[in-house]
Amino acid sequence: MQRLSVSSLADEGARSWDRLGIGLSGLCAVHCLLTPLALAMLSLWPVAFDPDVWLHPIFAALLIPPTLMAIRLAVRHRHPRHIPLLLGGGLILVLAAMIIGEVAGAMSEAAVTVLGGSLMITGHWRNGRVRSPARVVVRLAKQPGLTDP
Repeated sequence: MQRLSVSSLADEGARSWDRLGIGLSGLCAVHCLLTPLALAMLSLWPVAFDPDVWLHPIFAALLIPPTLMAIRLAVRHRHPRHIPLLLGGGLILVLAAMIIGEVAGAMSEAAVTVLGGSLMITGHWRNGRVRSPARVVVRLAKQPGLTDP
């Protein structure tokens, strides 16, 4: 019978954080790409409203936990340095985009958000690749005491 180690359980939890981060970052990118179309359609709607006032802060709040957790685990497990830089840089850009939107307009905000989301997707994807099941199996096989008796 194969024994599970704490590190193998941590690897599975980290992959879940990376998957969540990819999904949320992708959702933000889709939102930014579809917002101009949705705003054009709102001109046909009798009541205009501004979803950016409440939607961007919600997306940003949802992105912070999985990204910080993925950065923490990448640093703790000594993953390549570019992974935390991609994740952190992407998160900073997404958060800065809300301020940039107020100063430079909606198109600049969308461009910076898509760039930040792309960096975060890349960082989560690379983090997931480092923690792929094949690599975890090789790492576990090298640890003494984790093989079948």
